[in-house]
Amino acid sequence: MQKSEMIQDSNLSKFKSEVQSSQEHHFSLLQRETEKLRGDIDKMRNELKYEIDKVTAGQRLDLNLERGRIRDELANQNAETTNLTNKLDRNTM
Repeated sequence: MQKSEMIQDSNLSKFKSEVQSSQEHHFSLLQRETEKLRGDIDKMRNELKYEIDKVTAGQRLDLNLERGRIRDELANQNAETTNLTNKLDRNTM
């Protein structure tokens, strides 16, 4: 009977040891996978930030070009208005 108990205790100890070893192994795998996922997330975050910055820079450039075009058009219209005003002033005199 005691021998049987000792064998069962020994088997139970082995089983506990195997379970603990398996848990530690799985935990280690999960930690590595978590770190890999964190790295992937950081990489994606950096890529997204780069793309957002690129689009924002493009929009700023387009806006500045449009602003310059409008400024030139306004200057041309102003010059044309001044010329017409001068012609009218000369014709009325």
